Amino acid sequence: LRERLAGLGVGIEWGVELADCAPCGDRVNAELRRDGRSEQVTVPWLVGADGSRSTVRERLGLRLVGDATQTWLNADVVLDADLSRDSNHLVHTGSGTVLLVPFPDPGKWRAVDTGYAGQGADPETVRRRLAGSLARGLGRPVAVSEPTWVSVFRVQQRMITAMRSGRCFVAGDAAHVHSPASGQGMNTGMQDAYNLAWKLADVVRGHAREELLDTYAAERIPVGGRLLSSTRTATALVALRNAVAPVAMPVGLSFLKAVRPLKRRVEHRIMAGMSGLALHYADSPLTYGTGDGAAGVHPGHLVACTEQDVARHPGLRALRQALTDPRWLLLLFADDGGAAELALRYGRAVQIRTVIPHEDEDGPALADPDDALRQTLGVPPGGWALIRPDGYLAAKGQRSGTTTLTARLQALHLLPEDTAPGAGDSAGRPAPDGTRRGVTTE
Repeated sequence: LRERLAGLGVGIEWGVELADCAPCGDRVNAELRRDGRSEQVTVPWLVGADGSRSTVRERLGLRLVGDATQTWLNADVVLDADLSRDSNHLVHTGSGTVLLVPFPDPGKWRAVDTGYAGQGADPETVRRRLAGSLARGLGRPVAVSEPTWVSVFRVQQRMITAMRSGRCFVAGDAAHVHSPASGQGMNTGMQDAYNLAWKLADVVRGHAREELLDTYAAERIPVGGRLLSSTRTATALVALRNAVAPVAMPVGLSFLKAVRPLKRRVEHRIMAGMSGLALHYADSPLTYGTGDGAAGVHPGHLVACTEQDVARHPGLRALRQALTDPRWLLLLFADDGGAAELALRYGRAVQIRTVIPHEDEDGPALADPDDALRQTLGVPPGGWALIRPDGYLAAKGQRSGTTTLTARLQALHLLPEDTAPGAGDSAGRPAPDGTRRGVTTE
C-alpha cells in the first residue's frame, strides 16, 4: 500500500499527531504536532480514520451509542493439544470459553479467552490460565507456550449516528466499535473508506455536486447497525454464557452436518456474509428501483461473476475490464443515437458503452455475443444499466431516451460538462498556491 501511494505521488507523514480539527465553511482547520512542535494547517477535506479513541470524532462532538459488557483476552501461543488445524475450535471451560484459531506457523494459535476477569495479563499468568482452562475443557493436559502477544479489551457494541460534520468525516473504528467475534472489523473499515473515497473523488474532480457526500452516512450507518446486530449474536455464541448453550450447540451442529443440503446452504450464507459479498445498498438514495421479482442483479447489489463465467462469456469478460475504469458505467443495450450526446455531456464522470451482439475491436462498444451480460444483469432487451464506481448496480430499466437517462444522472448528483466547476475551486481540486489537498488521520 505504501509503494502504491508513493507511485501516485502521495507522501505518508509518520510520527505526526492530530491535536485538533474544526470545520470552517469550505475548509478544515487542523493542528498537527510532531517532535514537540505544533503546526497549523488548512485543508479542503479531513477524514478521521483514527480508531476507537478517535480525536476527530471527539472534536466533532459525534457520540458513540451502545454498550460495553464483557472483557476478553487475546493471546498468540503455541499449543500441544492434538487439535485439527483446518478448523477453529470453541472450547467450553466451565466459566466461559476459549476460541482457538489456527495460524500458519506450526502449532501456533490465536486464543480468545471470553472468561477473562482481570486476573493479570503478564505472559506467565496468561500461559497458566490458558493451560488450566484448556485442560478442563478438553479433559486432558495441554502444554501452552509463553504468549508472543497479549491484548486485553472491552467487548463493545457502539456506533455513531452521524459520520460527517461539514467537510470532516469519520470511517472505520472511529465510527463503529464492536466485538471481533465475526471477524468484520477490518472489512467494514475498508468498505467505509472505499464508499467515501469514490464519492469524494467525484466531488473533488468536479464530476458531482457535494450532495453526493451525504449518501456516505446514508449508506454506511445502516451497515454499521447490521454489523453490530450480527456481532452481538456471534459474541453470544462464542462466549456461551447460557448454561444450556454448551449442550444445545453440539446437538444443533450434529443435525446440521447430517443434513448436507442444509449444511451447504448455511455455509454459503456464512461465507457470503463474512466475505462482504452479501452487503447491499438496496435502500440507498443512490439506488433506483428495488428489482423485486425481477431477474438478474437487483439495484443496490454488487455486480459480480465467477472466473468460470468470465472464461465462458465474452460480455462478462468485457464487463470486468470496463469496471476497472473508476467512473460510473452506463451500459446501453440499444443505441438510438443518444450515446454520443450523453458521452459529450457526462463523459468525464460516466463511462458510456453501447452493448452489441458482435465483436467490435476498433470501437468503444462492448461485445456480448451470447447475451450473457444482459441476462446476468437482468436488463430487458433494448434496456440500460447504470453501475456505480464501486461496482454496485445503481439502476436499470427500459430504454426510454436521452432525456430520461439525463434526469437519472442528475438525480444522482452528477454534473454535466457545461456546469462542472473550474479547477482550483472550493471543491478541493489542486490550487495554484500548493496548499494541502486534505488530511487523513489514522
